[in-house]
Amino acid sequence: MNDALSFLKKNMVLIIILSLGLAFRYFFYLSIREPIMTSDSPTYIDGAMSLYYHLWLNEYRPPVYPLGLMAAGVLFGWGNLKYSAVILQIVLSLVNIVFVYKLSYEAFRQKYAAYLAAFITATSFRVFSWDFVIMSESFATLAVTLSAYQLVVFLRYGNGRNLKALVMLMIAAILTKPFFLMLPPLAAVIIAIKRLLIDKCNLRLAAKGLSAAIAVVYISIFIYSIINYVQNSYFGITTVGNVNCFGKVLQYKMENLGSNQKLKEDIIFAFQNEGPEHIVNGEFLEPWHFVGKYGWVNNHYREVGSFAKEILFKSPVKYTLESLQLAFRLFVLNSPFKDYIADNALQKGDSANGCFISLRRITEAIDNLYILLFVCLLESLLVVIFRLKKPEGERGFYMGVLMLIVLYHYIISAFFSYGDYCRLLTPCYPLIYTLIALYVFRMWVKARKLIL
Repeated sequence: MNDALSFLKKNMVLIIILSLGLAFRYFFYLSIREPIMTSDSPTYIDGAMSLYYHLWLNEYRPPVYPLGLMAAGVLFGWGNLKYSAVILQIVLSLVNIVFVYKLSYEAFRQKYAAYLAAFITATSFRVFSWDFVIMSESFATLAVTLSAYQLVVFLRYGNGRNLKALVMLMIAAILTKPFFLMLPPLAAVIIAIKRLLIDKCNLRLAAKGLSAAIAVVYISIFIYSIINYVQNSYFGITTVGNVNCFGKVLQYKMENLGSNQKLKEDIIFAFQNEGPEHIVNGEFLEPWHFVGKYGWVNNHYREVGSFAKEILFKSPVKYTLESLQLAFRLFVLNSPFKDYIADNALQKGDSANGCFISLRRITEAIDNLYILLFVCLLESLLVVIFRLKKPEGERGFYMGVLMLIVLYHYIISAFFSYGDYCRLLTPCYPLIYTLIALYVFRMWVKARKLIL
């Protein structure tokens, strides 16, 4: 009894934050009334049922999220899958809030800033709305938060168990979304910088451990790809990449560089004859509609994928420059906090729920503080250039670690997707809020000192 009371007293603030997060989610559910299904949702459910009934991989969807859906279906019945999946995602979202607090505290050693980061994450409409969508974003968000936490803890203490946990989390992240395929090398670079430049470790010793960790990640992905090939005749994580790659070629208007004449003729014809709903921003064809309507779906979209890769290999400079410009525009000119899926669900549901609307307005005001990310980036660069002494240098270093993971999301989104960028940025929202919370706390401390 005393232990329970001690635990409650010690964690009372975090428990209150979690309770507020649950309340916000409840009011949101009152507004939409049912889980949100998108055009992608059935493919995840198909993947879950295929794993359960046939132990068979889905060529479109990596297995981690379908496994979560499968667990929900088995425990609570397949007929209640949508609702049980939402409950599972809410539970994972609460776990994510706890680790946002732990991540912020380990990185910056400011308890109140950590509480603020957890509070913002718990009550952010742009985070909790995904708990009600049958898509993998809630899983991906938790994977990123946990990975960042294990990375920061390993950097601070050098415990091998944290590195092993980080490796497992990286594998899980990639098998949730192939979007994270290049995150392990980024983590390795960050660790190498810390070990070599700050801790002054032996180069060979640091490289040996990191090489082994990277090898475990990619050998695991290679084995998964082999199983996928045996079952679906496709070597890789998902066939979606072929169409996304084709979408980049259409987006950058590079299709004239390809050698497949029939495909080029279909692209020209489709662009001239399709309705505006199938032309992205009035600029290029929506690739998924095109491949379906014009018969380019055979053999796992291999022809459009080969066409796109041929072009990108021919013109890597144009592709790289276009993508870097896009990443810059996304970071500088656009707020990442947009979500048309949740907005549309509110419009269809009882969006007049006054309590939720009021709560949403309060929390969305925080999203306007996104500009603080530029200050964070600048401070991180100053630490690198001038190597500031502790505590500024240490805080700036961990700030830079989180910033690099956030920038990773922007760069990968720009290089490998032709749209829907805010959804791709969703997993790093808690990291953005963590950095915002740190600056808000620091400004409050400085203001308090001036007043007193």
